[in-house]
Amino acid sequence: MTKFQLAALFVLISIASSNVLGPDDDSQELFIYQQRVYALHQLLRIKCPELVRLRREPVDDTSLPFALSADKMVYNRLLQALVECTSNKSLKSEPSPTTVNLLASKEPHTNTLFTEKLFTTPVPTTSTTTSVTADLVTVTTTTSATTTSSPPTPKDCQELYDHGWTTPGVYLINPSSSNMTAFKVWCDFFDDHGWTVFQKRFNGNVNFAQNWTAYVQGFGSLTGEYWLGLEKLHTLTQTNRKLNIHLKTTYGSVKSGTWSNFSVGGEQDYYKLYVSDDGYHGTLDSSDFSLHNGMKFSTTDRDNDVDSGNCAEVWTGGWWFISCHKAYLNGLYGDTTGWAGIVWGSNFHHYTESVMRVSRD
Repeated sequence: MTKFQLAALFVLISIASSNVLGPDDDSQELFIYQQRVYALHQLLRIKCPELVRLRREPVDDTSLPFALSADKMVYNRLLQALVECTSNKSLKSEPSPTTVNLLASKEPHTNTLFTEKLFTTPVPTTSTTTSVTADLVTVTTTTSATTTSSPPTPKDCQELYDHGWTTPGVYLINPSSSNMTAFKVWCDFFDDHGWTVFQKRFNGNVNFAQNWTAYVQGFGSLTGEYWLGLEKLHTLTQTNRKLNIHLKTTYGSVKSGTWSNFSVGGEQDYYKLYVSDDGYHGTLDSSDFSLHNGMKFSTTDRDNDVDSGNCAEVWTGGWWFISCHKAYLNGLYGDTTGWAGIVWGSNFHHYTESVMRVSRD
């Protein structure tokens, strides 16, 4: 790599890191840094594969400031390694053409595109062009036919993980069993799985007291709090039948559980819940959730529970209510009164963070 090309690489990444495109809050900044780490990691895989750690690490559910600080440190180390490695290797050989597109934004849906042709000397190759798209990062590479690459549009987060992707973020997927168009999801990677997140709460910024249509279609922001949507969840659970629930209190106390048999019916069944304790492991009482097995989904304007009243109306949210619940994660955020809020179990354990996600075995 020439000094000019090396400078171009440094300027490209520096621009993507500028304060002009800085986020409005720590959550958005964390998301952007995760995508920058992802982009640098892909460059290292192309130019300096010997430096890439192949062992996959589980995601550590730490506090937001700690996670942001850690990602910034990783970003700086990856950048330093990439600059040193490409500088040394330029003395030995010329690389194949590689194009990297970095998208960074102050607002998640109004992206600014930076494109830089980093390496300009073509090398003959038997090539196929493949691309993997995350919400703020697109990496396109020209590689030899023997190189393992990620699918252009994976059917779920597990397929991304199977192809080596381990950076949490927003990705475009298209389940093979789906008649709908491709849609975006948040992917987590841990415990040797790629997990598709369909519910996330951590600050109360999104109102979960929504009507039937909203719960079917989904609401919120994939980079913040959200509900993915019952129709998408039904589509995903035709193949993704492994459920993980992670809960955390204000004081840092964590409980989680993984069910190996989970699915959601279609609209004609009012998105009925199917969950079994068979194969369960974790620190949550699984029976508090499996008690809801076979129940239809209910909202304030669509009462499908077996109670004489409307549980969704009483507890302000949508859920697979019975009469009414033992585990309920879509309640009024911050309410710690009895069965209200984000609650699990008859001992009224309340939580301030919850994540629900699905994967395949």
